[in-house]
Amino acid sequence: MVGWRAYTVLQIVLILIALTVVGPNAIAAPSLTATEILNSLQSATDPIEDLTATITIQTYKDGDVSFTQQMQLMLKQPDKMRQEYIEPDYLAGNITLVVGDVMWIYIAVTNQ
Repeated sequence: MVGWRAYTVLQIVLILIALTVVGPNAIAAPSLTATEILNSLQSATDPIEDLTATITIQTYKDGDVSFTQQMQLMLKQPDKMRQEYIEPDYLAGNITLVVGDVMWIYIAVTNQ
């Protein structure tokens, strides 16, 4: 389950970056083909070599924050990612490391 979340977080971050860079252009020009949009996204994200971000995910219930997760995400292009949970305490220290097609997961509470 943690591995699935790591890929999901990576996908979300890359989609947000892509939408930030070319989103308005893609919306304003609906005549673009899928290939043209993908090529535009690729050229816009090529200059990004590395990325470090602290991500806060909040769940709301009845308009109030009911749960907060925080993690640090580090990407090294072309194929490396490290995700470390900061909070909540019971997840803090859990690390997911992806290099190419290989994923390692460290669960701090079990020291494995």
